[in-house]
Amino acid sequence: MPVNIKKSRKDMAAVFTRVKNKLAPVFADSSQIHHVGSTAVLGLDGKNILDILISAKDSEHMNELRDKLVAIGYFPSLNPSPRQDYIFLASRREETGEGDIHIHLAVADTETHDNFLIIRDYLRSHNDKTSQYSSVKYQYAKQANYDRSTYKKLKATYVDELLQRARKWQSGE
Repeated sequence: MPVNIKKSRKDMAAVFTRVKNKLAPVFADSSQIHHVGSTAVLGLDGKNILDILISAKDSEHMNELRDKLVAIGYFPSLNPSPRQDYIFLASRREETGEGDIHIHLAVADTETHDNFLIIRDYLRSHNDKTSQYSSVKYQYAKQANYDRSTYKKLKATYVDELLQRARKWQSGE
């Protein structure tokens, strides 16, 4: 599926709340459900895929959460992460697009987990960086000839740099 960057949707916070309310009863424990990714930042253009971060206590808990999500219809990645603190699931087995849901399970208080929140909070607090990031996404999609794999590689370096700035901002530097 080609990468297709679209204007930010103002209704995504409400969409997140609806999905969160559907997910919450599945987790009778202390799991935390967070809206992350482009749709969590008003004005940040993207693929309009809803990204949700669910915090787990540890790896065992994360695997339990994965099993619960699979039981209600989410699909684990066909290319699982080698990291022991992260699992990715999606609302469809095939390549996802606009309107789909990506769930990121991560062990709380790990770098993997916290990176989702740090970059979200940084972009929410820096409209100029949000606008710049949107522009970069369009540029990289075009440069990648709308090939998703190439786009992801191009974007990864930018996101790493953005994350470094976000960490400095968070630490007060």
